[in-house]
Amino acid sequence: MLQFIDKGVYFTNGELKLKSQVKDAEIPSDAKEKTLCYRVLRAHSVRDKDLSNMHFRFDTLVTAGEDSIGIVKKAAADDLQYFPVPYVLGAESEQEQAFALSAAKRFGGFYAPLCGKELSDYVCTRLAACGNMILAQGGTEWCGALGCVCFKGSRDEFDKQLRVQTFDLKAPELVMVLIEGELTDGNAAFVAKSLRDAVSDGRFAGKMLEFAGSGLASLTWQQRAEIDAALDETVCLATMWNTETGVKDFFDSIRRPEAFDSMKASDGGYYDYAIKIDLSKAEKLDSTFEVKTFDNKFLKKCYNGFPIPNPSVKLADI
Repeated sequence: MLQFIDKGVYFTNGELKLKSQVKDAEIPSDAKEKTLCYRVLRAHSVRDKDLSNMHFRFDTLVTAGEDSIGIVKKAAADDLQYFPVPYVLGAESEQEQAFALSAAKRFGGFYAPLCGKELSDYVCTRLAACGNMILAQGGTEWCGALGCVCFKGSRDEFDKQLRVQTFDLKAPELVMVLIEGELTDGNAAFVAKSLRDAVSDGRFAGKMLEFAGSGLASLTWQQRAEIDAALDETVCLATMWNTETGVKDFFDSIRRPEAFDSMKASDGGYYDYAIKIDLSKAEKLDSTFEVKTFDNKFLKKCYNGFPIPNPSVKLADI
């Protein structure tokens, strides 16, 4: 079902061509800039002339628990007046809830009495948007399936974003994941496990995976999310999916049509490696993956778009 190509490839007319098969005259000088990954990354890099490195500012920050407390206390000690970027503060215990709500009210952030997968689902459904970038403490599982890049960051990286500095990174190598065929007897859980196991050997450590191909049209957004979520705990840098099919239906279903944008890989884009997946060869595997999108009754109890805590929770001093 999986085929690895450990050589550079060009994506042309929905197909992959080895670098050795393409004439020099047919190779665009900006081939890597034509990839969907690089188009989104460059849009968030504040130093356009430095092509070998990238310097990001993110659309949204997400942390939870003790990490949120440590990051915000340091920023407050540095005389922070307001969060310069939308910042989601997840919380579970009563102490964490009190601190997160206090920080959201003082500095203009978002409070969410959620953690773990529920927090991840909430961020994906309420804040992710096509072409956006999120910096998260522990990842947001399936944002990539929505055309939204999510990087994991240390406390230092959050400190830098709150000081309006940048997340600096050498321009990453790219892996094209070309999906073909349709699921017949198999399911997305088998594809997800197979892909996760295949990249867990570290061969794509620090590299971005971009998903494209005719097979995407046969996948529901739930199936895309299941495959993407399986890669969250691997050492890949991030994932990015073409959004011309499936994603619009998802954003329409949660009443966020404005978050959708049709994005796809351009002809002539260059990738350092490739993986081909034939969905028709997938087998059956039990799956417990489920996305929680939260109902309207829950959304009405909000502070800055997120649920308020129990009224008995007292605000914390920051």
